[in-house]
Amino acid sequence: MIGVTARIPVFTTQVYYLVFPPSGGLPNYGMSATFAMLIVAIALVLMFLYTRITRRAEKYTTITGKGYRSRPIDLGRFRYVAFWRRSLLCYPGGDFACPRSSLG
Repeated sequence: MIGVTARIPVFTTQVYYLVFPPSGGLPNYGMSATFAMLIVAIALVLMFLYTRITRRAEKYTTITGKGYRSRPIDLGRFRYVAFWRRSLLCYPGGDFACPRSSLG
């Protein structure tokens, strides 16, 4: 329902409104299934293109050398601020994605 409040027509919201009409009428399952299959078809095409593009991703691997080791950064007195920022943004079920590097 991302576009409803901003009055931006979104394709998935249209599918939702076909199943649950705002006027309280009967749902149009056939049309909603057709639109949903169109979304699936678009997703499959995009996944195919992604696999074609990243087929040779190993050619672009970053090489750091054998002497590279990541080291923890001393945050000093800001460690509590960093802890609470990470805790508030990366809690389970939150709206924000938690970068893997901040997990440990």
